[in-house]
Amino acid sequence: MRIAQRLNKLEQAAMTGNRIPQRDRVLHFTYRNGDQADYLRKRQECLDEFQAKYGPDAPMDDIVMVAIRKFYRD
Repeated sequence: MRIAQRLNKLEQAAMTGNRIPQRDRVLHFTYRNGDQADYLRKRQECLDEFQAKYGPDAPMDDIVMVAIRKFYRD
């Protein structure tokens, strides 16, 4: 087997261990409408949970974050 083929197989093996499952690529959280502090706190909690699960150097390129505003009646 040639060196280029070996390197290619090693790169593929290394990348498969670092992949994030599709269901974990969408991060979502809810917050009260108009409460910026709640939004920022919950956003940071969501990111902290993600980084705790996949490590601080997890690739964030393919991650989608969805923030859902909740409306309440007084």
